[in-house]
Amino acid sequence: MILADASVLIDLLRQRDPKLKSLFSSLSVAVCGVTRAELLHGARSARDRKKIVTLLDGLQQVLHCRHRLGRSRRQSCCTS
Repeated sequence: MILADASVLIDLLRQRDPKLKSLFSSLSVAVCGVTRAELLHGARSARDRKKIVTLLDGLQQVLHCRHRLGRSRRQSCCTS
């Protein structure tokens, strides 16, 4: 899985690099909540927002779990 940041997703939305589209279709790509919020906040119109939502709906969402804070990396999140 690849965690994509906002700048990469913006390039994908703007179709600046044709290789990027083929790369996204061949890999498992995810976004975190911060990236999701950045993209949605940057929408300039209802049409832009719809394009962004469509893109984000096709990506995996990496969840941040508050239970993991303070645990070692070897411990699983939300197991206790």
